[in-house]
Amino acid sequence: MCAPLLYSICPRCSYFTVGRSEQMHCPTCGLTLTSRCRRCGTDVPNPYAVFCMVCGAIYRLPLEGGEGGVPSPEREPGHPAASG
Repeated sequence: MCAPLLYSICPRCSYFTVGRSEQMHCPTCGLTLTSRCRRCGTDVPNPYAVFCMVCGAIYRLPLEGGEGGVPSPEREPGHPAASG
């Protein structure tokens, strides 16, 4: 039986990579890629998942300014724009 594929996803723009890699940041928007649920630590099993299948936590950053807003990179710890 094959091991399940694991993914790293961008919590802002949904860019993803297959498997674990040296890539730490999204090449599209610069945020830190997420490979595990921030709440329970479960691996991301699907690159299109929005919520963790174990604890229900959201993988995506909340939008600013209500619906249609744009997530701010400054809210992502470890992002170069967050230092200061």
